[in-house]
Amino acid sequence: MALLAPVDFIVSKLRRGTEEDLSDAAWIAERFHVTASQVRAAAEAALSASFEDTALFLFERTLDRFCLALEPMAS
Repeated sequence: MALLAPVDFIVSKLRRGTEEDLSDAAWIAERFHVTASQVRAAAEAALSASFEDTALFLFERTLDRFCLALEPMAS
């Protein structure tokens, strides 16, 4: 049985992008002490492996908002 690493789970939730997904991602980040830089690194890897698509723009905006909100939680 394989499980996603917490940061990969967060990226998958951000790709979907619903309010429930963002809430789940924030909870996982807090629970497993995932930093904004870890999320950004995993997202960059996912983006580089993705086909060009207009939905990626929305993902990048969601990623930016999520990481900005995540940074104060690390303090």
